Amino acid sequence: MKKRIMVVQKADFMRKIISDTLQENGYEVVAETAKGLECAMRYRGLQPDLVILDTLMSDQTSFLNILPILKKEEPPARVLVTVTFEEQGSDALKLGADECILKPFKPEALLKAVGELCP
Repeated sequence: MKKRIMVVQKADFMRKIISDTLQENGYEVVAETAKGLECAMRYRGLQPDLVILDTLMSDQTSFLNILPILKKEEPPARVLVTVTFEEQGSDALKLGADECILKPFKPEALLKAVGELCP
């Protein structure tokens, strides 16, 4: 059974790169959005195996706001945060992110992180 992933990225090109890479490697992308609040609202109905979350979304929400909401869900979301700065990664991990990946990243690095979170 394919692992189901929600991609939440502000930049259209990043959503496309991530989604295409995942789909080409056997994952199912169940939703794509640039908005953190949309992610939080849709998570419960979709129940993805993983959320790939940007640090800042187009609706001006940030991982600082959205990550705690996702972690309070039942079951708690597994979240991979894509960060621009290493300090953001430390903050994300403190808030409960399961993993962080520093942008820009190669497809292989993304697939490795996703594979570890969705065995």
